[in-house]
Amino acid sequence: MTTGANTDPSVVEVWKNNTLSTGSSTVSNFRGGAGYGGVFGGQTTGTIVADPNITALLKEPASEIKRISTLLKNAGYLKSATSKYNKKLGDAYTLATNDSILEADRSGRSELTLDEFLVENAQTEGGKQRIATGTVTITSPAKAAALIEARFKAELGRAPTAEELDKYTKRLNKRESKPSAVSKATPKMVGGRLITTYEGGFERDKFINDIIRKSPEYKQKQEQASNLTRQELAKVAAANGLDLSRDFGASVDGWVKQIESGTDIDTIKNVIRQTAKLGMPDRVSTLLDQGVDLETVYSPYKRIMASVLEVNPDSISLNDPTLRGAIGQDREMTLYDFQRSLRKDPRWQYTDNARQEVSDAALKVLQDFGFQG
Repeated sequence: MTTGANTDPSVVEVWKNNTLSTGSSTVSNFRGGAGYGGVFGGQTTGTIVADPNITALLKEPASEIKRISTLLKNAGYLKSATSKYNKKLGDAYTLATNDSILEADRSGRSELTLDEFLVENAQTEGGKQRIATGTVTITSPAKAAALIEARFKAELGRAPTAEELDKYTKRLNKRESKPSAVSKATPKMVGGRLITTYEGGFERDKFINDIIRKSPEYKQKQEQASNLTRQELAKVAAANGLDLSRDFGASVDGWVKQIESGTDIDTIKNVIRQTAKLGMPDRVSTLLDQGVDLETVYSPYKRIMASVLEVNPDSISLNDPTLRGAIGQDREMTLYDFQRSLRKDPRWQYTDNARQEVSDAALKVLQDFGFQG
């Protein structure tokens, strides 16, 4: 609810020759007309018509009424704040509105709003001002719903329920009503006009985020995300002949936190590859710098090795000495040379290929001696 003068002619209408807001905003420069006996009104004659300031106040939600009544209380117009309209609140509101108009006129501050007037005149207790000098801004239900929905989708990947919207809106409005949420008002002259700027207050996005991040759902979601991150890093480590926990230890926890804070996971993957490329020839090192894993580099050798030794390719570790022997610091074996070298591997003698080769050799010997036709 904006408690200040609305000078935009497109949003006002004339009520008994007085300027009124067409919305729910209260116009603080309203003067009581002939039909309304306000402080600045004339003598009441005939029937008493509705006070547009009061009718506008009645349309406000309970949170806004509570905010206004709190300002009125702090400025000495009410004894206690309330979230429901009553006659005492209406009388206090009317009196404060008229006082703010008088103060705006005599001080030459046409832009002075009711909020600013009430904050300026907050009474003190024990030498301390009851509320911070500034302006209280209570987020409307519609704006609060949009803010909360945006934060839910960003943090939890879903929209809030109706119950959650109501709960979070109430918590937000309650926080906004505290002194620490009040923004400091600084009036200054700009181009011959009095302009009020505001500083301080609190970040509503951060406030909603903090609540969400304390929820069990968020913690569970973060734990799941952390586990997936670890699995992905472990996969890259394995693809480069390394063990994530064994070879990187406590660094892993730090990496996960960095990724959760916004670091690109590819940056961490490249750190792993930098370790894997130690002792590798320049061509392989260059490939690792480009994001290629050793598993890809050794893949052609692994396929030949699996075929010659008649084993499952997945059973061949990147740390297998025979496989690693294909590429060294000083040389890279051709695939043909690597295939021939595999016959020297102890595992080859137990393959069908080896047995067939031995059988063929024996048969050749027998044939040479004339025992086989």
